[in-house]
Parts: sequence; C-alpha cells; structure tokens
Amino acid sequence: MPDTVPRPPPLELSADGWKRFEFDWKNYLVAAELTKKPSAVKVAILLSVCGPEAQDRFKSFTWNEDNDACDIDKVMKKFEECTPVENTTVERFKFNSRQQKPGEPIKEYVAELRRLPVTCKFENISSDDIMNQLIWDKIVVGLPDATLRTRLLEEGSEITLNKAIQMIACSEQVRLQCTVLDSKDSTYPVAGVPAVKRSDFEKKKKYKRSDEGNCLYCGGMKHAKLVCPAKNRRCYKCKKLGHYGKVCRSKFSESSKEVKQKISSTRVLAINGIDRKSAVTSIFRKWIDRTVLRYKRLVGMTCIRKVP
Repeated sequence: MPDTVPRPPPLELSADGWKRFEFDWKNYLVAAELTKKPSAVKVAILLSVCGPEAQDRFKSFTWNEDNDACDIDKVMKKFEECTPVENTTVERFKFNSRQQKPGEPIKEYVAELRRLPVTCKFENISSDDIMNQLIWDKIVVGLPDATLRTRLLEEGSEITLNKAIQMIACSEQVRLQCTVLDSKDSTYPVAGVPAVKRSDFEKKKKYKRSDEGNCLYCGGMKHAKLVCPAKNRRCYKCKKLGHYGKVCRSKFSESSKEVKQKISSTRVLAINGIDRKSAVTSIFRKWIDRTVLRYKRLVGMTCIRKVP
C-alpha cells in the first residue's frame, strides 16, 4: 500500500512551501497507513521524501537531547521554526493588487482571491484597527514611489501607520527640493555684476547666425546694396530710408510682445546685498525713460516737418 501512494513533493523552505508540505505530509501518512509507525520510522520516511535542501537543514539542527532527533513532532517543529516568517504586509499587498488576468476564468480568479486571505491574517485584526489597516494597505498599493514601497514592504508589520506616513512625507519633501534645484538654470555670477540667463546670449547668437546669409536691408538673399529693392523704401517703424520694417533694427521698433519677452527672460540675481526686486525695477525704469525720450524726439521731428 505505501508504494502505491504518491510521495509528497520536496519541502521548499519558505512560508508557503512549509504549509503545503505539512498538508501533503499528513495526508501521506494517513493514505500510506503510516500513522501507527514508530516515531523514529516516521522521521526516516520524512527525511527520505523532504528533498536534499531540507535534509541539509536537518543536519544543522541542534537538540536538547539526543533522542529528540527521532521524535517526529519535534522534528516537524524544528522545520517550522527554520522557515521564514510570513510578511503579512507583503501578503496583503498581493491580495489588494491581484487583478483578473486576461483569459482567466472568473471562477479561478475568485478561488485565488479566497486563497490569498489565508496568509493575510485578516482574522487577527481587531475592530479598532480595521480602518488603520485598510488605510495602510491602500497606501502601500497606491504609492507611486517604487523604491519607497519596497522599503515599506521590507519593514512589514514592524512599521506603524504613523511612521509610514512620516517616511512618505519626508520622501515627498526631498523629491520636491530636488525638483526645485534641478529646475534652476545654471548661472555664472561675478561680484557686483548681475547674472543673466544664458538663453539671452544663445538667442542673440542664433539671430546673428540667421542673418549672415540674408540681406540686412530687405531680408532677402545676399546681394549688393546698390541693387537692393529696399534702397529707396522708407521703413514704417523708424521712418528711415533704405530698409524694410521686417528687418528694422531700431530699438524703438521693438513690439510690446518682444519687450515683454525680453523683460521676462532677463533674471537679475541679488549679489553683494543688492535686492533682486529693486534691481529689476531700476532696469525697467531706465528702459522706460529711454523709450519715452526716443518717442519725444520722434514726435518733435514729425511736428517740425509738418510746419509750413
């Protein structure tokens, strides 16, 4: 009869592996009619079916008495003690994140959901701790930081909800500070000189390169000034002869949009105790004064021309 009963699979030294092997072992003893065998015989049968990994672990066991190695109950207890303790946080994470797989029948999916809570130990949660535990599970499942989630899962039941919240909040602050630091443009300040964005220099360089292959007066292909179609044309911006308005380089011809872009793209840093806000205000006022002065001169010239 014992030869016709299939042996249980080898013991896997894990929390789930031990539970499966213990279940299969007890059924094997009953089916093979080995329950009445002496304890030493049961230990020998156990070692013959548990596999090489479990046999090596058995050799490392220490006993209070020499006869303990022949006691099947004490041997089973030793194997149970040497297997890893179940991490309930990890098991609940598996349960909460378990979704129905493509093509998986609903009955198999529900059966798996019924099996998973066995290792979650929900029955050990008191009514007062249910809300905290549900919040804890949702935090672990929905945490976007994979590294921090791994750390919380490694802590397992050793970490409290309040401590986890503090860890996540601290991580968020660090990540926010890193984002702020990364978003700042690199500047090269010199003592007493306001630092300007590098983009301003890049823009000027870009515009200069784009003008090298075009005519400075009409904007077309490069040609001699004598044959330029804009030679006798008047600019509608600065009212001067010899160029079109689209290539006008007069500072007064800057549109309001270009002025706003120039002001917004210039950043003055506080150096040697100079206040940033006052420095920006001073630059803006100087620009306004120059613009108003040019406008007055232009209006004056126009009025003089209209006098008969």
